[in-house]
Amino acid sequence: MGITVISVLLGGILMGFVKIIKSITVHNRQQSTEDNVNLHDYKEATSHYRKIIIDSSKIIMINPKHAEAYNERGAAKHSLCDYTGAIQDFTKAIENNPKHARAYNNRGTAKNMLKKYAEATQDFDKAIELDPKYVKAFSNRATAKNELKDYVGAIQDCTEAISIDSRYVDAYYNRGIAHSQLKNHTNAIQDYSKTIELNPKDADAYTNRGASRNELQDYIEAAQDSSKAIKLNPKNSVAYYNRGVAKDKLQHHTGAINDYNKAINLNPKYADAYTNRAMIKGKLHNYMSATQDCNKAIELNSEDAMAYHNRGLAKYFLRDTKGALEDFSIAAKLGYKESHEAIRKILLSAKGTI
Repeated sequence: MGITVISVLLGGILMGFVKIIKSITVHNRQQSTEDNVNLHDYKEATSHYRKIIIDSSKIIMINPKHAEAYNERGAAKHSLCDYTGAIQDFTKAIENNPKHARAYNNRGTAKNMLKKYAEATQDFDKAIELDPKYVKAFSNRATAKNELKDYVGAIQDCTEAISIDSRYVDAYYNRGIAHSQLKNHTNAIQDYSKTIELNPKDADAYTNRGASRNELQDYIEAAQDSSKAIKLNPKNSVAYYNRGVAKDKLQHHTGAINDYNKAINLNPKYADAYTNRAMIKGKLHNYMSATQDCNKAIELNSEDAMAYHNRGLAKYFLRDTKGALEDFSIAAKLGYKESHEAIRKILLSAKGTI
């Protein structure tokens, strides 16, 4: 993974920034609960879910063992991002009705949102045990498995969901993510394409299909997919990043820098965007600015070996040989093989043997 900025040596001089582009970003997402409603207006949605909480609470006051009221209130809390409160209500629903499959599924989605993926998987297991045809539970379990890096398991769950409902869009999307992570990009593209067929306004599917097309070196179509994703969601930092990768490969360096600028503006903690922008700036001989981008990338991710290596190259071209050696040494300790060679060549050059 990662940009590989390889120093090319000619006549004892480090010649520049040649690279394998840094890992393409795949846009992941979480599923909603079984019971929430798609409302686009924020104020309308907030009012709707608060009313559900009030109404459900009244029912619970009258009947403290009303499982469905707890489930409905939990779903509303989930929609208002109160995941801890939602889990408490789903748990009460389960206590009052141990066969409430939707409550198990809903509690699993809340745990997914809190990044408690192993616990979420257990809830989805129970939901599926209670309802073996529960499509959403299979798809949601795949989301958790993707986060746990059990990509084969995620593919199995999504395939089962699709066998039950061939038009269940999230199952294709989640299977596409698993295929992407396993580097099965042709299969991933097929799943993202099916997602787009079922939901032509799915910006995330365009984003991820563009990422897989980048990996297959289909940079023109990758850029087109990223542009479509940006049109659907102008705040999609991942799509700008992926389009920057494609533009750089197509030698559109200024356009790539502009896209990385936009990605960083939308997400100031996007370490990979700083690393890639530094690489292009180095190729354009803007070494001081490249160093600044590497500094930021390292600040955000102190184990980014490529950022240390890139900064070492920039420092070398700025005639800071000592600083370059220090950065190459750190990158080498982090496992970046090219840095070992860079150190060797600089030391040999200093001895006059190159």
